[in-house]
Amino acid sequence: MKILISPAKSLDYNRNVDTPFQTIPQFLEEADYLANKLGKFSAKKFEKMMHISKDLGELNYQRYQAWEKPNTLNDNVKPAATVFTGEVYRGLDIESFSSEELTKAQGELRIL
Repeated sequence: MKILISPAKSLDYNRNVDTPFQTIPQFLEEADYLANKLGKFSAKKFEKMMHISKDLGELNYQRYQAWEKPNTLNDNVKPAATVFTGEVYRGLDIESFSSEELTKAQGELRIL
C-alpha cells in the first residue's frame, strides 16, 4: 500500500529526528527547475497563487530566494517528514517512530 500526503506550509528545520537512512529526493532536477522559476515570483504573487497570508507569502518568497540545489544531505537538507509541521505531520508524530517504522514509512509514504 502507498500513502500519499500533501506537503505542509509550515516547516521546522530545528527539529532533530534520527532516521536510520536518508535518500536523495527522486525529482531533485525537477525541483531545482521549479524552485528557480518560483524564485522569480514576488511575495505578493505567492499570497495570491497559494491563497495564503502575507506572512506566509513572504516566508515562501524568502525560501525560494535562498534555494540552492542540494548536493549532499546536511543540516539544511532533511527528510521532509521530519521537517514539516502541519496538522497531518503533527498527527503522523514522526518523532515516535521506531527505526523499523521509519523504514516501513520510507517504502509506503509519499509526500508530494
